Amino acid sequence: MHKPGKRTATIAVILRENKILLGLRDYDGGPTVWTAPGGSVGDDKTLEEATRRETREENGITNLKFIDYIGNVKAVDRDLLHIFHCSTVDEPVCSEPEKFREWIWCPLSDFVAGSLNNYINEPSRKVIVNYLTKNDIL
Repeated sequence: MHKPGKRTATIAVILRENKILLGLRDYDGGPTVWTAPGGSVGDDKTLEEATRRETREENGITNLKFIDYIGNVKAVDRDLLHIFHCSTVDEPVCSEPEKFREWIWCPLSDFVAGSLNNYINEPSRKVIVNYLTKNDIL
C-alpha cells in the first residue's frame, strides 16, 4: 500500500481489451478535457483507497482490481499525481453528470498516438505510454 502525502492526487488507468477508460470532463470556467478517473486523496489512508473512492464516485465502478503502480508525475496544482494500472469487469456510468459528459473505452492506439483532443495531463499520458510500451501492453 502506498501512503499519501499532502496535496496528493491519484488516477486509475483502467485497461480492457486494448482500450483505456476515459471520461470527458467539464471544468467550471475551464476546458473540457479527456481524463482517467481519479482526484484528490483527501482523508483516505492510502492512495489505493483514494483511487477506489474517486473511481466509484466518478463512474460507478466498484470492482476495481489493482495490477501495478505505474509511477507519478509532478502535477501543476498538486505535489504528485500517482498513477495505477487497474482493470475492471464493470461498465462505467455517468455518476457525476455535472462534471462528466461521458465515459468511453478509447482504443490504446488512439491514446498512444495522442489522437484525443484536449487530454488533461500530457506528462502523465507520456508516463502511461512509456509504461504500456515497456510492459508490452500495446
